[in-house]
Amino acid sequence: MKITIGIDQRFTTSDIKELINLGVDEFYFSIMPPEWTSVYGYTVSTNRRYCITEHYLDWDKLQEAVNTIHKAGKKTIIAFNALYYTGKQMPLIIDYVKNVCDIGVDALIIADIELLLSVVELGYKIDIHISSESGTYNSKTAELFSSFGAKRIIFPGKWPGADSHRSDRPDWKIF
Repeated sequence: MKITIGIDQRFTTSDIKELINLGVDEFYFSIMPPEWTSVYGYTVSTNRRYCITEHYLDWDKLQEAVNTIHKAGKKTIIAFNALYYTGKQMPLIIDYVKNVCDIGVDALIIADIELLLSVVELGYKIDIHISSESGTYNSKTAELFSSFGAKRIIFPGKWPGADSHRSDRPDWKIF
């Protein structure tokens, strides 16, 4: 079993190292940089979190966290799991995906199928995790997402899991 925890800009390097020492295997987070918030404010999120303190706000701090986590051999995951992005938002999100690939983030959490298809079409070398908000409630949907390269399917906590035995392709996780 992997221990996964969410972090944000409030977590210092010392905090992250302490979590690593406590056995955390994976860290997930989000970013709401100034170029996003100057247009959309904080009420339109890149990832379904709406409190400003729940995000990284600049790329340098995010890079520092990723470096600390990777130095310990642990994984990093960034959430771009809004249910949809508008036509004006999608180019920004695609730029952010390129940035996180350059930073070295290990995986994306995605809910929007257009974003999933864009990441696949652009050939970004990053693992894809399907968000619990994607509407994946059966093995056929999970297999569809895995056919697009999804490495992990995150099922909603309310999902009973009765169908989970039918596919072993992606890493399935209840959240």
